[in-house]
Amino acid sequence: MKQDKAIRKVLLAQKSPVLSSDFNVKMINRIYLEAAKKKKREFIRSLFLLSFTSVGLISMAIYSLRDYIVFKFPLAAFQIRPESVTLFVFSCYIAFLVLILIGLDNYFRNIRHKKILKKPALH
Repeated sequence: MKQDKAIRKVLLAQKSPVLSSDFNVKMINRIYLEAAKKKKREFIRSLFLLSFTSVGLISMAIYSLRDYIVFKFPLAAFQIRPESVTLFVFSCYIAFLVLILIGLDNYFRNIRHKKILKKPALH
């Protein structure tokens, strides 16, 4: 029984360690840093997987085209007509417009995302 009282007395006499005044700030900064590192690792991993998959698909397509599919096009079959040139120019124009719209979409999404990140959190 005396040992229990002695242990209890020693435990009560010990003070909890004093934390520095900016402990919370340091801890939150570390958490943000780790979150940023994790996001960067995930981006690199997804970029690697995307590249690996793309290279695999391209190599399989080349292998299939080279070994299994025989292409014999007579050159006379390709005749350039004014209608085909007009259709080609129109298709290029539409593709260019689509690329511009995709770029604008990306630009405005980035602006909106930055505005959302700058807003202070309501507590």
